[in-house]
Parts: sequence; C-alpha cells; structure tokens
Amino acid sequence: MEQEILFIEKGNLQGFKVLPGVDPKRVIIRENGSAKLDLNISGTTIAVASSGVDEGNAHEWLWGIGMKFLEKHDFQYTKILVTSDMVLNGELIVPWEAVIKEQR
Repeated sequence: MEQEILFIEKGNLQGFKVLPGVDPKRVIIRENGSAKLDLNISGTTIAVASSGVDEGNAHEWLWGIGMKFLEKHDFQYTKILVTSDMVLNGELIVPWEAVIKEQR
C-alpha cells in the first residue's frame, strides 16, 4: 500500500513523497489538501548520470520542477512523467506539453 510522507511546505502547497520508493519516484503536490500535481520520474532517468537527478535528490528535484510548472500553469490537476530523454544536467529540456500525461 502506498504511503505519503510530507517533506516540504510552501504557503498553501505541501509536497509528499509517495512510498514505497519504486520506479518511478513520485511526488504529489497538494494545495489546501487536494492533489494538484502528481510528478513522476523514471528509474532509468535516475540511473543516467547525465540527467543530474539521482536517488538522493529525486524528490526535491520533482518538487522544484513542480513549482516551476505551477508558476506558468493553473490546471485543477496534472500528472507529469519525466523520462531519461527529457532531462539533462538537472534541467528539463523539453516543453511542458511533452511531460504532461493527464490534466483536468
């Protein structure tokens, strides 16, 4: 069974690590208790050194790109999946539209 562990807060936003930590790594950002973003990064991306994302920083990295996404978009809910061809040296190298898998 999945478990959410709060690891960061900013204003009315809360970031939760989703455990157990399986592929993909996952962070859910909630706004006032409701899921706003569901961010996922594949294990392959973490394994590729040139991605700049590793086991130690994956959750914080997902939080960071989530904050950037929320600065530009205001959907009720969005699911994002980042794969190894989408990130280089810790930077997303594709447009947001490429990582959005679901939105409402």
